[in-house]
Amino acid sequence: MTLKVKSAPGSLRARVRPRINWLILLSTFLVLFIIYGAGLSPAWARLEATQHAGGNIGGPTLSLLVLSVMAIGSIYAIAKMLFSSEIVVLNQTTLEVQRLLPSFSLSDRSFPNSTIENLRYDEWAGGRAGMQNGIRFECAGETVTFARQATHSDSWDLIDKMLEIYKFPMQDSADAERSPAVTNW
Repeated sequence: MTLKVKSAPGSLRARVRPRINWLILLSTFLVLFIIYGAGLSPAWARLEATQHAGGNIGGPTLSLLVLSVMAIGSIYAIAKMLFSSEIVVLNQTTLEVQRLLPSFSLSDRSFPNSTIENLRYDEWAGGRAGMQNGIRFECAGETVTFARQATHSDSWDLIDKMLEIYKFPMQDSADAERSPAVTNW
């Protein structure tokens, strides 16, 4: 289950854990090992050889820098796939959505409940990523999406629990439109 909900009278706290795509995770590990084995290790050896020979170390240093950035990007992607989560905190006045990586806040947004309209579960085409899903709402002219990692049933369970805390205006599913203006944060 990707969703853990704790509710108290007048408040709700839900943690949405990522669903792991094992193929992408394995591919990212493979890319990381290739960067290290075929890139970083030989670049480091070339830098040491250049230093001992007394040559220009600019090329090997630049290679090490670029490969290190690529490796750090791969490590970040793996950590995000395995350990990231979203925290949804709802009380009588505000809805707060936080994206977390252990001990790091990736984003933190807060919305007054009175400005939230059209709370819904939605599915949309995500281009190369295929079909995407999540809970959406409109606030101040923008469409905000959260709980992208939750399953269809978990999303509806979360919406039902949110409606127990605060009666958000919802659009009928028969005439629901999908907004092209999506905020990715």
